[in-house]
Amino acid sequence: MSEVCIILSTFNGEKYLNDFLNSLSNQTYKDWVLFVRDDGSVDNTLSILEDFKKKTGKLFILEEPKHNLGACKSFFALLTNIPNFKYYAFADQDDVWLDFKLEESLNTMKELENTYGECTPLLVHTDLKVVDKDLKTISDSFWRYQNINPYKNSLNYLILQNTITGCTMLINNSLRDFIKSIPNKAIMHDWWLGLMASAFGKIKPIEKSTVLYRQHSSNDTGAKGYSASYFINRFLKEKKK
Repeated sequence: MSEVCIILSTFNGEKYLNDFLNSLSNQTYKDWVLFVRDDGSVDNTLSILEDFKKKTGKLFILEEPKHNLGACKSFFALLTNIPNFKYYAFADQDDVWLDFKLEESLNTMKELENTYGECTPLLVHTDLKVVDKDLKTISDSFWRYQNINPYKNSLNYLILQNTITGCTMLINNSLRDFIKSIPNKAIMHDWWLGLMASAFGKIKPIEKSTVLYRQHSSNDTGAKGYSASYFINRFLKEKKK
């Protein structure tokens, strides 16, 4: 069994999905598999995934009713319904991973396990390079671009503002096993995992940009609002439904 499971929720991702999949093939670390849950795509997303599956043998699609859950619940459906692996990396369909992304994250994770033990829930995450739809650089650092301090990851701070970007996360199996369910009103999967890791384990930021974080009109969140006011407003909108 592979050491790292990459989990990906797709939805109408045909425009950029091949770029992401190609970046996985170019990773310097090779011992990974990709588990995908499609969230009800009506374009060619599933055909692209099937082609990659045939080409590499490293892709598995979660078989379940293809109804739309939204990104947060779709990722947790993946996380709670796939086999056990040592580590889980989260991915977005429209980004591009730099070739050292997995290797860098995994090295840091193993350093944390040497310090705190494999039974401690652990999460590592990295900075990102913000790019436009054509992968032209907008900012070399998402953290600077959004004025984020990734070391402000204590529970009392994370309750108010998320400092973790999901598509850079790597978590260990201890954190995955700790997450049995997600509250219905949880806003995003990365925020909830960050809260759990902060409360019961350890979080380690990596001061390198390992992902080209593509900004375009269809981004679910994007580089526009990981602020307290953004998430509070989003929560209030959900509450009114």
